[in-house]
Amino acid sequence: MNSTGPWRGAGPASAAAGNDALIDSGIAMLERATSMDKQGQLEEAFTLYERGIDLLLQGARQEPGDQRRQTLINEARVHMSRAEHIKLALGPPQSPSPTRPASAGWRDSGRGKAALLRPKPTAADVRGSLRGGSIDAGSPDGENHASRSSGGGKSSAYTRGGARRGVGRIGAASGRGTPSTFTRGGAGRGRSGIGAGSAAAGTGGGGARGGGRREKSDKSELENKILEDMLDSSPGVTWDSIAGLEYAKQTLQETVILPNLRPDLFTGLRAPARGVLLYGPPGTGKTMLAKAVATESGYTFFNISASSLTSKYVGEGEKMVRALFAVARERVPAVIFIDEIDSVLSARGEGEHEASRRLKTEFLVQLDGAGQGGDDRLLVLAATNLPQELDEAALRRLSRRVYVPLPDPPARKALISGLLGQQKGNIKGAALASLVDMTEGYSGSDLKQLCKEAAMQPIRDLGTRVRTVAAKDVRGINLDDFRAALPKVLPSVSRKTVERYEEWNRSLSG
Repeated sequence: MNSTGPWRGAGPASAAAGNDALIDSGIAMLERATSMDKQGQLEEAFTLYERGIDLLLQGARQEPGDQRRQTLINEARVHMSRAEHIKLALGPPQSPSPTRPASAGWRDSGRGKAALLRPKPTAADVRGSLRGGSIDAGSPDGENHASRSSGGGKSSAYTRGGARRGVGRIGAASGRGTPSTFTRGGAGRGRSGIGAGSAAAGTGGGGARGGGRREKSDKSELENKILEDMLDSSPGVTWDSIAGLEYAKQTLQETVILPNLRPDLFTGLRAPARGVLLYGPPGTGKTMLAKAVATESGYTFFNISASSLTSKYVGEGEKMVRALFAVARERVPAVIFIDEIDSVLSARGEGEHEASRRLKTEFLVQLDGAGQGGDDRLLVLAATNLPQELDEAALRRLSRRVYVPLPDPPARKALISGLLGQQKGNIKGAALASLVDMTEGYSGSDLKQLCKEAAMQPIRDLGTRVRTVAAKDVRGINLDDFRAALPKVLPSVSRKTVERYEEWNRSLSG
């Protein structure tokens, strides 16, 4: 029997051959979808993602082995998440057909960001649906249909068309009329869109009487602000986009991507950290690393700046932090990336303002809860240029710390070659090696500015001819252009600053 890939498992040959072929078809289709996705052909990629996910789920439904089924489900979830992001980028269809069924495609179900980016099913939810028959993977039209729950109450399966009556549930409910705790669409029958556990089972309560409506309105406003300002629907950065930083990439792979694909291997002492701190000089690629994590894993990505969590109104900062983590938990697997976290979680002092202290306390409480629970796959990624100023309690919660240094010679060579790749010129061989030596101490952003400055020199040499010259007649960039640019673009990080980072890094391991 064929045995390629992590989803191959042993089984009776007569029953396994057909299912293996089904899974192979799904994997091949998803590989084509990924290729189309990287080429920017989103419409074609989305269609292939849909078909590939359907085939993979059909294979999972027919798979008798728990471990193999789990691996198939995890693989499908990664691609589901990416397909949801593409759907968001494509937007609603221009001329939807009034006669097309509601479950005819994910793209048709979206009405705004909140509807489009519903939480993905947890492994337990999908597994329960497969066992209980909620996902009709074998239907002739390839669609996923709902079935009745074992206790008589109606339960909506995970359909590509979205939630029924505003609430989408995965798996059959075990009791009559008892709603699943997994909600996909936010508010339904009076439920708050923030905090899936806020409504009692089987009731339509939307909050405490009297102040309930106002509280619900505040939560809805905060949720919309988070979805509009902090949700990055298409980071578009891959590992290949980042030159060097191999140790940082490996650490993030071990923390996020591999545990997502093989949760059975990452348990106990191998359980991944739920808080990661990226620290190092400015301009070294910390933000790009965080975006690559979201792209490569398919996680929902929340990109937060410290200023977006502060408010001139007392108490609003804490509410925003609570709402952020609640929205993220509804959309797990998710990554919350907080840039310049030192401005939010700096060391506490005696003269600190009370509002700032409360904001820090709330943040630390939420960090404590990140990643807790069986399927709460929520990762907090933080970045800072000033790690020595962070509060000790924050450092304890961000237990995995990754130093992102200035680029070494191979990384500088790759960065310069990448920046000059589309430009006319002859910076290769000995000239490139000489340029790499001249740029020691430059960060990635410094190198980009240096290349931009050097690229302007051929234009300056044209003088008044710049108005009429043909683009093909502009000379290419050469090493002399870089020699002229070097005095104008100096390294932004001093040697003394780099030594402080390295000393702090040694103090962690010592």
